[in-house]
Amino acid sequence: MIEIPTDEGKLYLWTAIDLFSRRLLGYATSRHPDAELAGETIKMAVAARGGKDQVAGVIFQSDRGSTYTAHTFTTLCDKLNIRPFDGRDRVVFDNAAAESFFSTLEHEGIVTTSFHNP
Repeated sequence: MIEIPTDEGKLYLWTAIDLFSRRLLGYATSRHPDAELAGETIKMAVAARGGKDQVAGVIFQSDRGSTYTAHTFTTLCDKLNIRPFDGRDRVVFDNAAAESFFSTLEHEGIVTTSFHNP
């Protein structure tokens, strides 16, 4: 998740990246960084992969935030047969792909630019 400044406050961007292909499968934005936003991202990623049957048994790696342990998010994962995995203690490589993606966004100036509403 990354915060993007706008004239009306922060906009949160959530992503789902396929670690095998490094392809961005899903993303969603919201004014609130909550389980609903994470769920919308997962739904987009599932659709990009061809639906529920194509992702059955997939492992979804995330950080250890409360968003991923929220009832709404864990229920969605159960419904889609996705196994949540919250990383390992002191292993910095678990989130490396996401951190690299967000670093690129920062380097390109997205988070240092204030976006104006028309």
